[in-house]
Amino acid sequence: MSATESQLKAVNHVRGLLENWRQSIPVDFRPREQLNKGRLTDRRTKLAAVLTQYYYYHLIIALERLTLLLDRGNGAGREESKRDLMHAARTIIELIRFVDAEPYTPIYILAIMPLSALFILFDFVIHNPTHPDTQANMMLLDIVSGHFSFLEHASGGSLPGSHLSHFARIASKYIDEVEASSNNASEPTQIDGRSDSPVNGPPTATGVDNSSLWSRGLAINTSQEQSRGGIANTSIEGIGNISDGMNYPFPDLLGSADVQPTNDLDFRAVASALPWIARDFGEIPQMNWIIAAFNLTNTAFIPFWGQIADVFGRHAAIQAVLVAMVVGSALCTGAPTTAYALLLVGRGIQGLGCAGLSVIIRVILADKVTLEEQATNWTIFSLVAGCSYGLGPAIGGYLTSADWRWCFGINLPICVVSIVLVFLLLRNELLGPLPVVDSHAPSGDSPRPDRKRIVLQRLRTIDFGGQILFLLAFGLLVLSFTWAGAIYGWDSVAVLLPLCLGMILGCAFLGWEYMLGAGRRLSLIWPNQKAMLPWRLLSNRDISLLFYINFATGAAMYAVLYYVNLYFTMVRLQDANAAGIQLLYYTPGMGAGVYLAMRMCNYYPRQTFAPLLLGSVLEVVGVGVLPWALYAENKAVINGMMVLAGVGTGLRSMPGVLHGIGLFSNDVAAVVSLMAVALPFGGTVSLTIMSSVFNNISGISETSPLRDFTVISGLPESTKVVVIHNAKKQMGLVWAFVSIVPFMVLVSAPSYDLIK
Repeated sequence: MSATESQLKAVNHVRGLLENWRQSIPVDFRPREQLNKGRLTDRRTKLAAVLTQYYYYHLIIALERLTLLLDRGNGAGREESKRDLMHAARTIIELIRFVDAEPYTPIYILAIMPLSALFILFDFVIHNPTHPDTQANMMLLDIVSGHFSFLEHASGGSLPGSHLSHFARIASKYIDEVEASSNNASEPTQIDGRSDSPVNGPPTATGVDNSSLWSRGLAINTSQEQSRGGIANTSIEGIGNISDGMNYPFPDLLGSADVQPTNDLDFRAVASALPWIARDFGEIPQMNWIIAAFNLTNTAFIPFWGQIADVFGRHAAIQAVLVAMVVGSALCTGAPTTAYALLLVGRGIQGLGCAGLSVIIRVILADKVTLEEQATNWTIFSLVAGCSYGLGPAIGGYLTSADWRWCFGINLPICVVSIVLVFLLLRNELLGPLPVVDSHAPSGDSPRPDRKRIVLQRLRTIDFGGQILFLLAFGLLVLSFTWAGAIYGWDSVAVLLPLCLGMILGCAFLGWEYMLGAGRRLSLIWPNQKAMLPWRLLSNRDISLLFYINFATGAAMYAVLYYVNLYFTMVRLQDANAAGIQLLYYTPGMGAGVYLAMRMCNYYPRQTFAPLLLGSVLEVVGVGVLPWALYAENKAVINGMMVLAGVGTGLRSMPGVLHGIGLFSNDVAAVVSLMAVALPFGGTVSLTIMSSVFNNISGISETSPLRDFTVISGLPESTKVVVIHNAKKQMGLVWAFVSIVPFMVLVSAPSYDLIK
């Protein structure tokens, strides 16, 4: 190891120690977290809070400057250091509003740290005058200049600071000159759709080429106003935008978009083939387990993969879930019809892989980008995912016509191609693992790092207690809801026992995460462990409202895609192909909703509440009118309401996550995991309620052979009329939809509450 590498290793070691110190600070005063204004009740508390923040950012500035001095390359580490350096400068200036210009305030707080931040920000502005975020940086320069001018006034001239305002004027004049020069250019060259005048930065006094500074997108979140009930609206205007266009390059989106259809196609295609699979295995009474095995692992393991993506890095995590998908799909494809248990094991492993895909891809799209860019990225990506989700039933119907095993086998080539594309396109782009403190590392130079010891250090950061409690709690709840009304009665031991145990373990999980918070008992016993879902998320009011909104979105989505499909097979007597095609009306609605949400977040009104509220209203109308349309057999209205419900789903699919990340920008994986759990959980609960209502009113249970349209078609005409009458005329399907309308209506309340 060279001297430079040894020095960089020492810097990383200190950086890890600094992160551990930051985590040990109470959350109300912790750096990189929003200061709790309610706790800053006296000058001593305020002084301690600001001093703690400035000490932290002082060390960050020193470490990142040292890194830039040692690392002379143009790699990702250098750009990360520049990102952290700028974030530190901006935060120091934003904290000035908590500084009292009084004699008791240390000069370190009054002048030294703001002065360092001014010079750093001035340097960034001069070297990147045409960058989209330059105006925001100029406003911060004006703020810190005003601070020094006020200090000169308050101190009666003993602290001369008004001269520092010249820096802001110099920067402003220089930016005007660059803009004038750019406007007078006769033939600007276009590179990637942008004028090249700032590509390498303007000529500077130092002659240094700073093009690499912004060669990758950097996202800085500015402070946001906090109301009594938490941050009510995440405004795009309040987010720093330090990138030219989309932060993640096209290969990242291409690689992610190649992976996601694996998840959505598998889920929906298998739903269409369910009766045929169960028939071949001779397990019609146990058909529900094909879905239950998948749902159990797909829902319960979502937070697990969120933490793994943090601990071991995005690339390792996404490759692991793709391998799990290959193994699970291979077992399901090759399972003999005499080995139903092997099929279920394969479905469980598939669910494990899909859980990882659903959360890691969302995390990747949220990394290193501003909220505005994430809205654009997620819109493009959601269109791909929505098409896969909507096309799933149709593709599943055609695959089933050939052989239902293709519903699983189609995943194999997709996953293999995805593994290769992710390795080639994303390996060097994705965020790596979080730094860990290797307290047992030998001093001095070492020929190679001890990978085994590093892996053990990473494993020690995983919240194993929280993982186990969550898996057991959520698994038991999903199992209970899957059985209730479909296989066992609500008053049976098979339903009540897992339901009660799941609720008890759920409370234990919440208590565990609370005690793992900084300064509490479990954090003192296991200081290296990081909570899977930090208590600050679980206790936040806005996050709770967003969770319920996603819960209701999942309920509506599953209801439309499952029970409208049931209408076309049982009442209209259509085969799997035709019924799957009818559900395609839901897809363009989702696409339109996602696009509208992006426009509302990025252009007008640049807030998350508008698409959330509008989506809630449209979904209520769509799901609320569907019962009447099904009863009246009005196909045009059915299709129209599916489109409307799709628009509502699309409007709410992205802003909820965007809002959560705006609140907790340092906990992207945890926020995405929590929102991702809500969707399938809401779907599971809604299907349980609808199944119970439909079974009781129609007399056609989940395991009844009458669920198969071919059986109904072969019945005598008189019997067929009775079956269809029970399914529709006695309003089994109608009341099934009516039973979940209250969930849709109630979701409008939290959506509106976010506005206040």
